[in-house]
Amino acid sequence: MSSAGLAVPVFIRRRIALAAAEVVASLAWDPAAVLGLAEPPPGDGRLLVPLRARFAGVWFDRSAAVGFGPIVEEDDGTPVMPVWWEAAGNGTELRLEGHYRPPLGAAGVLVNRAVLNRAATASLEAFLDRLCGRLVDRPVPA
Repeated sequence: MSSAGLAVPVFIRRRIALAAAEVVASLAWDPAAVLGLAEPPPGDGRLLVPLRARFAGVWFDRSAAVGFGPIVEEDDGTPVMPVWWEAAGNGTELRLEGHYRPPLGAAGVLVNRAVLNRAATASLEAFLDRLCGRLVDRPVPA
């Protein structure tokens, strides 16, 4: 099994007292400065950020590649900006995220919880597995 199959999801949320447009403008203008980076980002467009944390008396020092997705609006109208990070130099993560509304109103919600969500998730996982396999097995175009 590849290390990608061992990935553990991490979801952390923070609210800030700024309008979404202000956040986007700051990040669009100079994301490296917002992240406190003294050096410009490397040529591949990724922002490499040093991560340092102390846990259980041990210091952990790593570098992470950080990026920002476009702001999306949740069902309740809350603007959300995805922030992603990955260990620097550990390959690429393909992520399929989305939302859907189950058919048939309230009855559909019950059926979704019991069966449909698991079936949809399994089919999307299979799709992403096939895509990853094809990308790895296919020669890179010149």
